[in-house]
Formats: sequence, C-alpha cells, structure tokens
Amino acid sequence: AFILFVIIKVAMNTSNYMKNAKSELPTKEERKELKQAGVNVKNLKELVAKTAELRAKKQAELEEKAREEAEANKKPTTEELLSDIKELLQKQVK
Repeated sequence: AFILFVIIKVAMNTSNYMKNAKSELPTKEERKELKQAGVNVKNLKELVAKTAELRAKKQAELEEKAREEAEANKKPTTEELLSDIKELLQKQVK
C-alpha cells in the first residue's frame, strides 16, 4: 500500500510539474515572434525569460487598448452635459 502511495504521489508531482513547465514555454505564434526578435530558441532560460517579457508587453498593450476603448465609449456625465447646454445657450443669446 505504501509503495502504491509513493508511486501515485510521484506521478501526481510529475504531472503538476509538466503542466507548469508547459505554461512557461511559448506558443507557436510567440516562437515566431521571438525568432524574429533574434532570441536563441535552444537556450531554455533565455527563452522562458523573453516569453515572459513578450507576454507582459502584450498584456500591457491589451490593457492600454481596453482603456482607450473605455474612454472613447464613456458616457458624458451630468455636469459635462449641463456645461455643454450652458455654452450652447450662451452662443444663442449672443
């Protein structure tokens, strides 16, 4: 029973390790971008570091794009609407 427990435990740890290792490696698209950037694909440490940088850069770009879209789609506040109406009324009076 103990030997079976140890074997199962080792198998579970190996499975978890492989899942974590795969998440650090780049996808095919990321590999293409890294090769274009001149990263040595055979150096695993450099590859993992550059992949993390690339993913962080892409995430920052997505956040910036989402912020710009939110800004563009932002509804005007009541104060802004009232100030616009006030300006239009003042232009009509003149």
